[in-house]
Amino acid sequence: MIRLINEETGTLDLIATYGLSAEFLDKGPVSAEKSIAETLKGKTVVVEDVAAFEQIQYRQEHLKEGVVSMLSVPIKSKQKVIGVMRLYSAVKRDYPEDLLMLVEALAIAARWPFRMPRCTSSSRRTKKPWRRMFGATEAGSNGRNRPPGSLVPMETAIASRYSSCLS
Repeated sequence: MIRLINEETGTLDLIATYGLSAEFLDKGPVSAEKSIAETLKGKTVVVEDVAAFEQIQYRQEHLKEGVVSMLSVPIKSKQKVIGVMRLYSAVKRDYPEDLLMLVEALAIAARWPFRMPRCTSSSRRTKKPWRRMFGATEAGSNGRNRPPGSLVPMETAIASRYSSCLS
């Protein structure tokens, strides 16, 4: 799941997701201050047991969705946190260092639409580059109704979206 900070409302706006129910995604606005605030300070947060971790907004909804463990990684642009990337697990687990490094690298790649201003629309906060990058539709399904494996491969999506900038 990818969420961006909406500075006007103080919420984390949903940008991209996969494999989560519509009920979970429609649970309500996610407050930047109430939803693992350490991530918004630039720190990767490992939550091995969601049931015991009190810093999660909508904790009961996470449990109902079957989320047992999660990883919350900041998305930064020019040293400023602009959003979060979250991975959910249905089993209790720790996250080894190599997986943390991989997810942090993906969070770096997720900031690309904001690091290439001449390639995005006039609004640097637009969802369109994110939706194209992750294969979601303009209607807002964010890939949740797609069969497994049908998301656009990231390299292909980035190359097609930013071909004029990369050449």
